[in-house]
Amino acid sequence: MITSLRGVNLTGAGWAYDSDVTPISGTNYEWVSHQDIDYLASKGVAFVRLLFSWEILQPGLNAALDATYEATMHDRVSYATSQGMHVMIEPHGGDFPKFARYKGEAVGSAAVPHGAFADLWARLAQLYKDDSQVIFGLMNEPNSISTVQWFAAAQAAIDAIRSTGATNLIMVPGNGFSQPGTWHRTYYDTAVPRVSNATAWQVLRDPLDSLVVSVHTYFDSDGGGNGIDIVHPNIIGQRLRPVVDWARARGLKVHLSEFGASSANPGAQAAVANAIAYMDANADVIIGWAWWAYGPPDWWGSYQFTLCPTGNYTIDDPKMAWLAPHFAAPAAPEFAARHTVRPRRSYWPLVTVSVSLLMLTALVGGVRRKR
Repeated sequence: MITSLRGVNLTGAGWAYDSDVTPISGTNYEWVSHQDIDYLASKGVAFVRLLFSWEILQPGLNAALDATYEATMHDRVSYATSQGMHVMIEPHGGDFPKFARYKGEAVGSAAVPHGAFADLWARLAQLYKDDSQVIFGLMNEPNSISTVQWFAAAQAAIDAIRSTGATNLIMVPGNGFSQPGTWHRTYYDTAVPRVSNATAWQVLRDPLDSLVVSVHTYFDSDGGGNGIDIVHPNIIGQRLRPVVDWARARGLKVHLSEFGASSANPGAQAAVANAIAYMDANADVIIGWAWWAYGPPDWWGSYQFTLCPTGNYTIDDPKMAWLAPHFAAPAAPEFAARHTVRPRRSYWPLVTVSVSLLMLTALVGGVRRKR
């Protein structure tokens, strides 16, 4: 059973790809330690979103995974699940504009085709399919691409995961940085006609009906988390409402996989409390949230939204007191598998993607661009 998916983002192991740099552990990236996981477990954290670098994990498209990086990642996943946590693993570009890219090329492009994205997720599914506490987050914040292109890539990954026999929960973001407040808008689509996330989601198919909408938003003016300003005490609820109402009408679930605030803003504590209260009140749809961020304290301790402790793990960041009472409740609904997983195949499901694209074309043929 999946319980409350409330917790934190574990960052540090991601990396902003640079063709002139060979990434080195401790220099260009750093995994959280067992001590970090122990600390979070002691605070009641039941969910972590563990971010990794696609380029480091898989140095070449369709190639074998890097043994050293994968072993460390697997160790952290296994250790966290041994502490009772659910762990979402997700590729992260390290920094904008490298989200939803591989070596600078967009997912679903000619340079990074659907089959290559499917290959990554098939390999990961094989590694983690026997652990129901592991959740697959397909990608961090797709942006500046065709919405159809992104959802076709997502479908390829879903099919590849299920073809291994994996029944793990899958979280799928939308285009436009997966902002919930713009779920019905189209300005973020680079193709013509422009398509909203709400429309494009209709082509996704999962034989287990175990897909969750993963969204990100913050309290600042553009919702991106670059500033510490809070535009309204209830801004998170206001931004979540469009996707929550849409999901409820379709029997879907939503996870707020990134949000965060700074204790330097005197209104932050109240705004965070309001955000959590909104999500509690809509727990029939919102199955959890993850604070941004927690990383190795010597790297992330000074970050504006950090949850890292000081004093050799003896002094909590002030924001931990805002969140700790809410990590365990309310419980999220169980996802029950309702269909049989398709048998494993030796080819990637490009036919499914093509059919989905045809369906989407029919859906959006009459859509007009918004101003």
